[in-house]
Amino acid sequence: MLTDPKQGFLAYLSELNSIKTPGKITLAVVNTIKGCVQPNEDYWTSRKAIFESKCKKDESGKPALVEVMNQGIAMQEYDFETDQERINCMNEIVDLQNKEIEIIVYPFSSKDIEGIEEISGNVILGLGAMVEFNE
Repeated sequence: MLTDPKQGFLAYLSELNSIKTPGKITLAVVNTIKGCVQPNEDYWTSRKAIFESKCKKDESGKPALVEVMNQGIAMQEYDFETDQERINCMNEIVDLQNKEIEIIVYPFSSKDIEGIEEISGNVILGLGAMVEFNE
């Protein structure tokens, strides 16, 4: 179950998709996920291309990686010639993250999920405009 709202819309959709729900909700979730897949892939492809074009290269011309410790866990990250080059790269990544994309969201009524205990309030809030609240 998701507890961190920063995990994102796709994570909430995936969680809802893993719960047995009425067909109307399942269809809305599946169609919305399908519409998110390509923009998500495009983002990660662009992100990787930005890093790889800006970072240092090793002897074979491949992106140079360095090992760093993050909260006691050894990780690899791209290496840069200067701090300024790293900052410029990160600014491009921020621009990419802030780029608006258009996706089609297939909504469903809040009445359709009444009584489904497996759906947390966190998921409902995370789905935002996908849930239409009726009075």
